[in-house]
Amino acid sequence: GFKFPCRTLQPKGLFLGVLMSWIMGLIAINVYRVLSGSIKASQNVSASIKKRELLQSTSICMTNAEASVRGYIISKQENYLDLYYESVEKINGPLNPAALYNLMPEHLVQVRQLNDYIKREFNYLNTVIATAKQPLPAGKKNSSVPLAQGNYAMNNIRLIINNLYASENTKLSTLDYRQEESINNA
Repeated sequence: GFKFPCRTLQPKGLFLGVLMSWIMGLIAINVYRVLSGSIKASQNVSASIKKRELLQSTSICMTNAEASVRGYIISKQENYLDLYYESVEKINGPLNPAALYNLMPEHLVQVRQLNDYIKREFNYLNTVIATAKQPLPAGKKNSSVPLAQGNYAMNNIRLIINNLYASENTKLSTLDYRQEESINNA
């Protein structure tokens, strides 16, 4: 049969083989560190973007609900309330507070406050709608609804959303810096 040529490794060849293996191992470790850091940073960026989108959608939803009720009060046309009812569905559905709780456990206190103000605002808007639908007594031109409650709730909703959004922007800036730094240090 066939015989394999038998060569003995010279000490110089053995040393070079071990050195190359060691260098390749270091390169592999650095590549792993960079890639795993990039993957983690990418996941954090993705989560931050989801949080910002949810906050922005919540803000738009609440503004639409408020504008819709105002349009109804002015016009007394029921179709103006369509956007309000759509906003209620969104807040009870995909924009519900549980979604914010799950995405932002680090901001639990602010998310709870936001949820409380959203409830207050919808309670206020429901009162406004109910008051506007009541027939006016003879001689009275319009119904009066206390505006302070609604203004207070909406101002706090905007403030909390803006603070949470700013926090996510800061986090994104930090993540970008850390990712760039880890790549440069690899």
